[in-house]
Amino acid sequence: MKQTINPGETEEETVVSQGHQYPDPISPPETPPFDPRPEYPNPEIPQETPPWEKEPETPPVQPEPELPAVSPDAPEITPEPLPGNEPDEPLQGLS
Repeated sequence: MKQTINPGETEEETVVSQGHQYPDPISPPETPPFDPRPEYPNPEIPQETPPWEKEPETPPVQPEPELPAVSPDAPEITPEPLPGNEPDEPLQGLS
């Protein structure tokens, strides 16, 4: 048994069939279709700043030198003499 309700009685025409109510297929939908890529952002949603544009939480650390600078003209060790250039030293124990 199908019963239609007069459109003047309600805002939206519905068809009642066996206890179920179905919206009128001709009427506009209640919500607009989902748009996955809106052209303009919704002003009600706060836009988050990307992390690379945010100010750092702590300032960058400037490294301090631990040791004083070494002058390049002073060698750290004495070089070994080349073979054949040994200084003449008397041999000990032999006479």
